[in-house]
Amino acid sequence: MLAYLPGIGAQEFVGTEDFRARIAAETVASEHPLLPTYYGRPILTKPPLHYWALGGVQELAGTRAPWSARLLSLAALAATVAMSGAAARAAGGPRAGWIAGMGYLLGAYILKNGVNAEIDPLFACFVVGAVLAWWQAQGGESGQTGQGGTARRCVLYAALAGLLAGLAVLTKGPALVPFAAGAAYATWRCGRKPTWAVVAAAVLTFAPPALLWPLALHQLDPEVRALAITEGPGMFFAWDGRFLVRTLLFPVTLFCACLPFTVPALLRLRAPGRAALDRYLMAAVGGAFVLLLLNATKSTRYLLPCFPLLVVAGVLRLELLARTGPFVRAVCVLFLLAAAVAFPLTFSTLSFSGALALAALATAATAGFLLARRAPAAALALLLVPARALFTQVYVPRWEAGEDSVRAGVAELAEQLAGARNLGVATLETPRILDPLQKRITYYDHPKDLAEAVRGGARFDALLLGTQEFEHEVPGFAPAGFVRVGDKHVAVLLPETP
Repeated sequence: MLAYLPGIGAQEFVGTEDFRARIAAETVASEHPLLPTYYGRPILTKPPLHYWALGGVQELAGTRAPWSARLLSLAALAATVAMSGAAARAAGGPRAGWIAGMGYLLGAYILKNGVNAEIDPLFACFVVGAVLAWWQAQGGESGQTGQGGTARRCVLYAALAGLLAGLAVLTKGPALVPFAAGAAYATWRCGRKPTWAVVAAAVLTFAPPALLWPLALHQLDPEVRALAITEGPGMFFAWDGRFLVRTLLFPVTLFCACLPFTVPALLRLRAPGRAALDRYLMAAVGGAFVLLLLNATKSTRYLLPCFPLLVVAGVLRLELLARTGPFVRAVCVLFLLAAAVAFPLTFSTLSFSGALALAALATAATAGFLLARRAPAAALALLLVPARALFTQVYVPRWEAGEDSVRAGVAELAEQLAGARNLGVATLETPRILDPLQKRITYYDHPKDLAEAVRGGARFDALLLGTQEFEHEVPGFAPAGFVRVGDKHVAVLLPETP
């Protein structure tokens, strides 16, 4: 995991990282820790566990910076790797364990986004732990629930599975449902029949953390709830042409995001001696995937718990077919090609450290190719540091040079708002844009809410909208244009001249 630590803060906040970091800081500092807020406005779209943990890590680090905000996700990734490696080792031997752990870290999506300061790495950690613990609660590879010590062991694993599932709910709410249904389907598909003691242990440890957030919301003041930002009804039902296209591409996303280790996982395999864990994991991922298709606002992050499970299944299949060595050689060739292609594509932005990273990746891939037949795990280990550096030292400088950084846009925005002190803001979940302005922020979830507030007497020096469409006129304000800040176009509205 030390391979992921250098350069963890190389890229500025992206996506909703700073949005989560801001909420976490406010939640920890709040007198009401069960009520996450964003610029003081209650936000109830997600339960608070991730915000508690992220806020605590930021306080220990003493700063709300990209590197400190990503430490929690790094720890979650480390735990996920450890659990995946342990499961593969138990089912396929020590080499399978090492290959599964390092293979997951070398997946395409994980190299780029595996430690982002988002909710999903922590959620995936809890889900993967729950799915694997539930398998052990059913006897693991042997399927023996037995009596005495074996029965007690199964009950303990069931309690662990329930607790981790409850923590997953406290992290991302009903997002657990597809994976719980997938695990239930896999249990039936593999012919396992959990005992009543096992089921009871899982339910008893699941209920307290899972019910904490709904009970807290039930006690919430109705006036506070009315002001809160909540999850919209379109989560499962807002279908249109754009979402339909994304749904059709979802299987491609599942296949590509964790390449190359999804290739052996998705091979149709009926060979004798196939690990029972392999069948269980593929059924669990398949069952979860079917339900995830119903979500019209999905993204790659929704699939994150699937990736380590697919890697474990793929490694077990490679071991069964005695093809681990040749497959690792193919992985080394892919990374050698990546280094060769990256050099001309990034030459104009390549720093000395970036050039060293590409040279190290090419060298490690060549050495790994020669080593892979005898020691495939060692070959993958050679790739870890330079493969991660391909992102932090080569991709990030090119990303910044391509006007994806917000620095220039924030400076232009600050110039336009030089005389303003009190801003009304809507649909702009990006503190990396708002915080540097050093203004008083009043946040609204939608432009129509901001317009209604102005009509009701709210006074602002300027308005910022994270949208390119003026669907709602704001009395007393006129559009002053757009400022491109990173990948966003921010609409600026200034008071009309009398």
